[in-house]
Amino acid sequence: MKSGFLCVILSLFLSLNTLACDTSQSKEYIFDDGSYIISYISSPPSSLPFLASTTTTKSKTSTYKTSSGRTIWSVTVTGSFTYNGNSDKCTNSAISSTCPDSNWKLSNKSTSKSGATATASAIAKKYANGTYIKSVPITVTLTCSKTGKFS
Repeated sequence: MKSGFLCVILSLFLSLNTLACDTSQSKEYIFDDGSYIISYISSPPSSLPFLASTTTTKSKTSTYKTSSGRTIWSVTVTGSFTYNGNSDKCTNSAISSTCPDSNWKLSNKSTSKSGATATASAIAKKYANGTYIKSVPITVTLTCSKTGKFS
């Protein structure tokens, strides 16, 4: 009897924990040369869905890749959020980045938070043989809704 009850409780906990995990979302922007930017939201397991107020940390990453899939640069904003169905708020934001392509450099990196939004900004500068070619502004925005939906 006790083991059956324990199995039911464990099954309920595991199914609720699975419901609490968001899946990554992605969106691609394809350019004329075949290069593209892919963005995704990484979602660690959050609080159980029946709690009245939730605090969670999420990250959104935008990565620029060549047409062959080689990563040029990547910028991530990480935000801490609270929401309860009636209100939402970003309480902290941070930026991280990588730039594995030696012909590109990331500069002017900054982060901010406003309302329920965390934003990371940077400038990607392209060089050829040490000569500056162009600058590309990067902005990655992560927003939480009052019900805990992220975009």
